[in-house]
Amino acid sequence: MSAPDESPHAPPSAPGAERVPEILNRLGELEELALGLAAELADYPAGGPWHWRELDAAQRAELWAELDDFVAWLQNRILSHSSNPDMWIEPCWYRHPDVVEQLTAVMVAHAAAYRPKSHKPSFAPADWFHRVLWPTMGKIAERDTFTNCRQRDGHHGPEGTRKLTAGSAEFDDFLRDQLEGPGTDA
Repeated sequence: MSAPDESPHAPPSAPGAERVPEILNRLGELEELALGLAAELADYPAGGPWHWRELDAAQRAELWAELDDFVAWLQNRILSHSSNPDMWIEPCWYRHPDVVEQLTAVMVAHAAAYRPKSHKPSFAPADWFHRVLWPTMGKIAERDTFTNCRQRDGHHGPEGTRKLTAGSAEFDDFLRDQLEGPGTDA
């Protein structure tokens, strides 16, 4: 005799049928992720919405605002609690292009670690601290990026900088020699 809630003519459940709702949910998450990626690829240049060199003025303004907010949060929430002031971000951080690029990368990695679509536990936040934040701040300190600013109590650019110009005559000569010859010496 069949169970009271089963029809005597109903076919038996297929093996794994109880997992169908979970599979459908995961499929929906994948579809959402794919749509988000497609929108991001369509809206931003190669390199993403964080590749300063490729952004137009409106995109740069948006990224500056996002980065400024992130840097203030980072300094106030995390870095200011370090007893080593070399690990702090100076108020003139935005006048140091190398720091802007590095802090942009730290911000992007933070977003990847803390804003994933998955709701499952992950080591990503801990990895952000140990593989991104602390090594980056250590390199900024090691390179003495803010030393002149700290010593003079305000922004002072590095002394004795060297600027390069893309497509210089010397480079063009070198490139012509490289392309005309049988191989490369570089």
